[in-house]
Amino acid sequence: MRFLRVSTVLSVLAAVLSGALLFWISQSVQQTESQLRSLELAAQQEQKTIRVLRAEWDYLNRPDRLEVLAQDYLSLSPLAVQNVAETPEELPEPFLPAAPRRKPGFVMQPAVFKAGVAKPAPVVEKPSAEPVQRSFQSLLSEIGKEEDAP
Repeated sequence: MRFLRVSTVLSVLAAVLSGALLFWISQSVQQTESQLRSLELAAQQEQKTIRVLRAEWDYLNRPDRLEVLAQDYLSLSPLAVQNVAETPEELPEPFLPAAPRRKPGFVMQPAVFKAGVAKPAPVVEKPSAEPVQRSFQSLLSEIGKEEDAP
């Protein structure tokens, strides 16, 4: 009898939990579908706006309208025969800008250096490519000679 009560309670609890889970999932799906519909409507509205803007662009760029605007606002004249070059030699030389000149009255002065008598740099012998075998005492004596020299 006791086994029947525990299993019944567990079954009822599982049914309630599965019902709640099913309700939560269905509400989530409905919200997502609602968002999808609103996004689809927004996309359709944008496509309609793009079609209207393209129609306005085509209307404003009609050749007859542009020709009238060019005559009214631009000072263009028809091309004359003497303005057409038949060969490349008839073309004018390209304009090359000249380098700017210096300001008048600007004179460069030679640089003057004043220096004392420089001591000649000590001559340093380059080490040979072959290693030299020396003793520690000979190295110390060479270092002592270098320190004694003025």
